[in-house]
Amino acid sequence: MRPKISSREELQYWLVDNPITWSQVVALRSALRMFPIVADPLNWHDPSVSATSIIAALRALAVSSAVAVIPTNDALEPSARAACSQNHLIDTASDAASGSIQFAFRAAYVTGATVPNASPARRFKGIEAAASGANQLAASVANDDTELGSYSAAVYDEIRNDLQALKDGVSPESLRRHNLWRDPHGSWGTAWNIARKWLSGSGQGFEIWREWYHGRLEGLPYAFANFDDAADEKFYRWIVEHDDKWWSREPAEVNREITEFVDALRRPKAEPLTDSNVDFVISSAPEDGALAREVMQVVFGLGKSAELIGPAASKQERRNAIKRADRVIPLYTKNYVQSDDCVSDWVHAYNLDTATAEQRMIALRFDQADLKPLMNGVSVHDISRLLPEQRKQAIAKWIEWKPLPLTRTNVEKTLTTHLDPGVEAAGTGEEAKLDTVRDAVLNEPQLPAQLANAMKALRLMLDLARLSERNLSSMMQSVLKLYDDHFTEHGRDSSWGGLDRYMTVVSEGTADLSAATMREEKAALEQLIAAHGNCMDALASADEQKRELAHVPVYKADQPAIDGVIDKLKDVAELAHNQDASTDSYDKEAKNLVAQGRDFAFEVGAPDADKKPATARMRFLRYVGGFGIKTLSVLGSMASIRQTPEFEKLLKAAEDLVEEFYKMIGL
Repeated sequence: MRPKISSREELQYWLVDNPITWSQVVALRSALRMFPIVADPLNWHDPSVSATSIIAALRALAVSSAVAVIPTNDALEPSARAACSQNHLIDTASDAASGSIQFAFRAAYVTGATVPNASPARRFKGIEAAASGANQLAASVANDDTELGSYSAAVYDEIRNDLQALKDGVSPESLRRHNLWRDPHGSWGTAWNIARKWLSGSGQGFEIWREWYHGRLEGLPYAFANFDDAADEKFYRWIVEHDDKWWSREPAEVNREITEFVDALRRPKAEPLTDSNVDFVISSAPEDGALAREVMQVVFGLGKSAELIGPAASKQERRNAIKRADRVIPLYTKNYVQSDDCVSDWVHAYNLDTATAEQRMIALRFDQADLKPLMNGVSVHDISRLLPEQRKQAIAKWIEWKPLPLTRTNVEKTLTTHLDPGVEAAGTGEEAKLDTVRDAVLNEPQLPAQLANAMKALRLMLDLARLSERNLSSMMQSVLKLYDDHFTEHGRDSSWGGLDRYMTVVSEGTADLSAATMREEKAALEQLIAAHGNCMDALASADEQKRELAHVPVYKADQPAIDGVIDKLKDVAELAHNQDASTDSYDKEAKNLVAQGRDFAFEVGAPDADKKPATARMRFLRYVGGFGIKTLSVLGSMASIRQTPEFEKLLKAAEDLVEEFYKMIGL
């Protein structure tokens, strides 16, 4: 349970029995949260001094932040004292800004109290300063019908979160690197948007501080991009060492020197980043800043460049970041799925080119969130059950993974190994026939508990979905029936690759349903998708198999191309049936593929086809290709037995089917 603190006195008594560094980190993080109020020029009575006041607050925040980087020594105390002694500026501020800038000054004052030789009185005053700032917020909360009161209430709530984290064993050093907000308040977002625009457009060089503050919001490890430990220490030591005279110059002059100093410290890149060569952009929920930083560090460790989409970024900024990155790394969590911004990021990244979305999206799953329907159509690596060190290795492996070179041999190996079209020869000699059989995915005598439970839930959700299928499109109804028939017949020994192919169709169809008019149907299908996903999670290497399959490209999937490959498949199926060279099981599978292929060809010819995802269609065509390749392989093994003109026609038809498929993938 979080500490029940609602006044200066309560906070002071709580802090006094704990290390002074606790007071410092609480004061600093709270002051940083209030900075957007300071950086809004409208909160100053005299606009001519607003830039001077803003840079004074930034100085206090930077000095207070320095304690995390510079080895603690007596040099910090006079600098902190100077940084927090400009109270005359408060007279020019509105009530909102004056309270915020006081908080920044107090954060610097507490920093000075953390040095080893500070007197007990100085240390106690530091605790008083931290408590006084929180008390000021508590006073604002009392008038919580105003926007400022609501903002202050959110900050005060975050103070309690910070205290609980410290109580739970999170070190002050670690807490400083946490993102500032667990749940950013709407008023804060509005204030920061205004402040950010002013920092960017003031013409006084405040862009360097906007970058610095963004890093503090996200809890990034260094003060600026392309910094390392040495650069960080040099920057903060340099900031601390400057006196009042240096800081009292025109803000534009001060900021120019800071910018030049920072740029000189940045690590040189082999190739400077441009708008088109950022390797990765990371899309994550605001609450998952620690996960995002973990992934970013892995990316940096691989020698790649990355950009993190911050919670305060505007919609256009988010889209620009995604567009200029070669690849996108979405971090799937319950927070991610519930975030409108994150879902918007995902959909935008997907829609930039649906045909290559699988290659560009490197999805990682950190908990058992129920993903949005479309998200199930792109391969995702579930690392929720891994230990931290195992997780880092898994992330690096998933990022570095490369598909096999695109050759016919590799395509055949991938499709027939992972897709499992299940074609084989039944019987021997002249009695041999094309047949379909499902390979058991597990060899244990008893079904593992995880898969058994997942399959029970899947059966329940499948029955529920089928109760409301009458309101769905004919294609959705057909696919649900095929899925049901297959799962009912084969159970644990199902061709899970085939079932996943069906579920991709369901996912894309569910995404098109209206939440207003088909709420029950949409909910039932989303539960079915989640239940299917749980079964896939229980299968060994399911993530890698789906990814291998998805990287077999399909370049030509228009209506004539789909009709062409389905015509070839139909020829094979009819010849095999007429020659009694196939079993009922094979005939049924081929018939289902032909019917679904016709549906896809019809959909591709629809006026709005270019607005719909292509994932289900691509996965279906890969399955048809695998089915044809396995058929040809089995027929080849039977060729030495059946030396008849009719059989040669069947073999030629299978070859034509495979050639038609290879044309679709550019081979």
